[in-house]
Amino acid sequence: MVAAKIRQNARESLTEKWGKAALITLCFILFEFAIVFLAGVLFVIPFLGFLVQIINIVISLPLSYGLVVSFTKLKRGEPVAYFDFVSFGCSKTGRVWGIYGNILLKILPVFIVLVIAFILFFTVSFQSFSYGLLSRYSFYSTTSTLGALGIICWLVIIGCIIYLLPKTLLYSLSYMLLHDHNEWTGKEIVEESARLMRGHRWSLFWLNLTFIGWAILAIFTLYIGYFWLIPYMMMATICFYEELAGITSSNSASKVVTDSKPDSDESNDPIKGE
Repeated sequence: MVAAKIRQNARESLTEKWGKAALITLCFILFEFAIVFLAGVLFVIPFLGFLVQIINIVISLPLSYGLVVSFTKLKRGEPVAYFDFVSFGCSKTGRVWGIYGNILLKILPVFIVLVIAFILFFTVSFQSFSYGLLSRYSFYSTTSTLGALGIICWLVIIGCIIYLLPKTLLYSLSYMLLHDHNEWTGKEIVEESARLMRGHRWSLFWLNLTFIGWAILAIFTLYIGYFWLIPYMMMATICFYEELAGITSSNSASKVVTDSKPDSDESNDPIKGE
């Protein structure tokens, strides 16, 4: 897939919809900010502050899903209101977290190694600093040993990140698949996303990379430009998904050409498929 073509499709999909897309983005950001602000204000009241924090954690992923649905509907010419992302997300809270759980299960072993490596790295760094302050005689031998352990931990961290980045890209289409295939289970959605993305991870990565220039320019607009850049990026991802999934229509009656359930075999997940 050519990134320039995907971006062109995204711009065409946003024709005469830029204003509404920007307002939906503004409403989303204000809603998220309101929750965070409320949690900060109520922080002095232990129970209420903790409750708002929990609510924020629970609905953060569903709200992101709701925003994806809002832009998908906007692209397909379906009616969508500015705050519909709240109802879209809250109505699928369990499903969204089910998808997230399935993704987490697939990366859990490497994620655990990454967390342990981070903990060991900071522990070794602290111990090395402590020995440097408290010991004069064993300083060089101790710090050299700890330094070697720190290097090993750092290499493990880099290796895990290099593995996880392309791995997580496999599941980038899960929210869009949930919207189009509500009858599928979380496991089926995650596996179908992986099937569609095999051989296309670099294409999606490069597509996102092409927006860096716009992201930098948006900073100089006091971040106001992000109200248009975020819809542009999300619409490009939706166009990317629809091309992979075989969506043939741009209106509310759009269907996936192949509506069969995905294969359940995602055993090897080799990056060699790229």
